[in-house]
Amino acid sequence: MPNEKTKESLILELLSSLHSGYDLMRISRILFEHLPRLLPVERLGIAVLSEDNKFLISKVNISDRPIWLREGFRVSLEKSSLKKLIDSRSARVISNLEDYLHEHPDSVSTRLVVNEGMRSNVSIPLIANDKAIGILFLADSKSDTYSSEHIDIVSHIGQIISLTVEKALLLERLQSQQQILYETLAEKEGLADQLKRQVKVKTEQLDDELDINRLLLKIARAINEGFTLDQVFERGCLALKEAFNFDCAVLLLINKSEAVAMQRGRFPPEFAGLFPLNQISLKESIVQEVYNSGQTIKITDLKPTRFAEDRAFVKTGMTAYAAVPLLIQNHVVGCALLASKNRFNIDQFPQRLMEGLSIQLTVALNHANIFE
Repeated sequence: MPNEKTKESLILELLSSLHSGYDLMRISRILFEHLPRLLPVERLGIAVLSEDNKFLISKVNISDRPIWLREGFRVSLEKSSLKKLIDSRSARVISNLEDYLHEHPDSVSTRLVVNEGMRSNVSIPLIANDKAIGILFLADSKSDTYSSEHIDIVSHIGQIISLTVEKALLLERLQSQQQILYETLAEKEGLADQLKRQVKVKTEQLDDELDINRLLLKIARAINEGFTLDQVFERGCLALKEAFNFDCAVLLLINKSEAVAMQRGRFPPEFAGLFPLNQISLKESIVQEVYNSGQTIKITDLKPTRFAEDRAFVKTGMTAYAAVPLLIQNHVVGCALLASKNRFNIDQFPQRLMEGLSIQLTVALNHANIFE
């Protein structure tokens, strides 16, 4: 296993390379090239859910060995343990595929992969925008290969991989629809023009998504250069501020034993004297609402009688703020508050950016906590 610094560098290199892939095969080959530097991978497969969510269909399989389980292979989710895997949204390790096949002799997919020489695997559900789209399968020819550290790595990058795969599938469907419509409606100029406009809109949406991924990569590089909580938070805010307007930010971490939210960072530094709250009771804090929902909450109508943060921001001239959750293993451990004097700025913050910022900040802050 690479050390932490090398691992972060390899992950950033992988994420950067993913941005160059639009079709599923290109994305899969990038993963097959880069992932073995982080964990053992001798076989990689991607399967996607059918439109009715009843079947899992193999789309890509890459290995240096002869492949038995090929593109187009499908399995009914109702007759497979993979449904539980997708519902759990957590990675699953099978340490010994031969033993698993002995216990599940009707599993055709396991039999095919064992015939290829694979002896252990890890399956990672692909979840994009809170919707399951498929599963990433990684396998190795040795038993007992995958550890909890390997699971942490794939969980860390799982969402970015999921979003990249989703974009590739969307583009594939658009191209297929475009081809069908052009073949059947080529003589109807009006409909053809409408199709072109639809494809243009979808392409622009993909470009916007790519821009957000590039910004998240830039933020990741910036915050991973910090060692302390203060450094990580300040660098993340500086990188984010280059693309979106906000006036100040506050980092709050939950202390469950004392039922309070502790202020652990403020941006910019001169804002420290304007936001006086160092400790807030969870009963009076927006953090409790974020903890309950696990989602980003945008407050665009500040009410001093509602949250302590509302009162503090009103005094500093802010008109709106967003509370972005920080999650570790699906548990909210705190949130980052991004505030602005112009509520339009907060309204325009893309939800995808909020989600990505949450992931990047959580990972970096967790590393900073370990360092401190």
